[in-house]
Amino acid sequence: MAIGPLTWQMVHVYDMPVMALWALALLLMVRRQWAWFWPVFILACLAKETAALMVLVFVAVALGRMDHRRLLGMAGGLAVIWGVIRLALCTFSLAVADKTSNRICLINCRTCQSTQ
Repeated sequence: MAIGPLTWQMVHVYDMPVMALWALALLLMVRRQWAWFWPVFILACLAKETAALMVLVFVAVALGRMDHRRLLGMAGGLAVIWGVIRLALCTFSLAVADKTSNRICLINCRTCQSTQ
């Protein structure tokens, strides 16, 4: 985040909150403050679909620092939470698009095809 002002033309304003969520999530992972990590992860999932990568980062950070059974359970929980949020957002996006513009959203919610 510190290099943002130096490369402002490459950084989009909407990416700043996402970068802050990632930084906070990483800090919470390293400190093992799981009670705060889960809500931050949920916010990151709502902000951008790339939060799925946070599951892989979690595994990389927690590997060797956590019991394997707990690590797999938490990684699985993170993946399920991401999938449920993504499915809910796609379903909501499909419902809104269908009512307003007769468009069908496919797997990627941003890729819509007209039904006409």
